[in-house]
Amino acid sequence: MKLKKKWWFLVVAVPIIVLCVNAGFWQLERGSQKQQLMLRLTEGSEIIVNASDYVSANVNQSTYRVNLPVVRRDNKIIYLDNRIQARIAGYDILVQYLLEKTDLAVWVNLGWVPAGSRRSVLPNVDVPSKFDLRGLLVKTPESFRMTEMQEEKFDSFIRVQALSSAIDRLVFAENGLKTSAISPMPRLGPENHYGYSIQWFLLAIILTGLTVYVVRREFT
Repeated sequence: MKLKKKWWFLVVAVPIIVLCVNAGFWQLERGSQKQQLMLRLTEGSEIIVNASDYVSANVNQSTYRVNLPVVRRDNKIIYLDNRIQARIAGYDILVQYLLEKTDLAVWVNLGWVPAGSRRSVLPNVDVPSKFDLRGLLVKTPESFRMTEMQEEKFDSFIRVQALSSAIDRLVFAENGLKTSAISPMPRLGPENHYGYSIQWFLLAIILTGLTVYVVRREFT
């Protein structure tokens, strides 16, 4: 009976150690993938310098650097509510522009502004009417659509809780407002996955040490 108990310990412990090691390597791989994804999200895979490049850009597959002259289409400003930066509630400011000398419309996230003390008053925003847009073209983040729009109109200004599905792509401008909006990033960064991998490897080491101790004590 005693011998059976020894073997049962090995039968249980060894597969768990293998699983821990595999989980550690999987987390390392996920961390590397997230690092590459974040690099792609911040740098873009290609540079868009004309209207045809913008039209052909596949935002479902990649992100793109944008460097294009644009002209404001109208006076409409969308205030995307509940955008937090440095623990301060505010708005992302979205404005539609036209690529210069074309009728091609581009939705631009100009940047972030803090909310005022009064909910009934929207903060003033100095929106450029014409400028050379530099930024990152991405598929509209899912976090911008997680709730209903709940549109509130203030003359030509509109406050929303989420964006319409018609806005399927956005340019996050780097030279729009004083504070840029936060571009889309994975919920878990690579450092989280690397931390998890260390935990799995440490657990495997502890179990291995315990197994060696039991084998030495019971089988010698």
